Amino acid sequence: MSAVEEESDEDDAGEKVVEVKTHKFQSVKKDLMEVETELKTVKSDNIKLVETINKQKHSLEQAANKFKAQQQTTAELATRLTVTERELHATKSALQVRSETDESGTVGELEKQLTETRELLNKTTEELSGTRQRLSDVQERLTVTEQVTAATQQRALQELQESGNSEEQQLELTPHHQLTTRTGTVLTY
Repeated sequence: MSAVEEESDEDDAGEKVVEVKTHKFQSVKKDLMEVETELKTVKSDNIKLVETINKQKHSLEQAANKFKAQQQTTAELATRLTVTERELHATKSALQVRSETDESGTVGELEKQLTETRELLNKTTEELSGTRQRLSDVQERLTVTEQVTAATQQRALQELQESGNSEEQQLELTPHHQLTTRTGTVLTY
């Protein structure tokens, strides 16, 4: 083989190496663009999930406040009912001492007041039950939303790790996709 042919073969081999490296570069570049697109999508999804969680937390707080107010109202009504029943009992006892023919409007008035108080207590108890159910529903939706957020975060991190991205890119995703936790007290009766 002549020196010219050897040089031509070397040039051909060099060009093939350049082609292979160029192809690998294009492939890596394409993969990187796909990962960046997925990262943007995950970030957008996470922002939406965080907004949903915040809305549900606000709804949960409102329901809890309403629940507390209804509990207080129920307690007040129960106290009023107890006082009214005692007054009614005392009045009936006093009336029994009197002559059976001596009718007083006080007993009827107290019985009417007692009936109204019982009706109000029943209505408040029904409202309290409805509020408990709504509170439970909101808590359940919040839990599901947090689970979806956690799964999205895990999937994004796994995709980043599988695609061989640097820790710097993984850390960039992590602060934006922290699992939010909720705190609160659930009161049951």
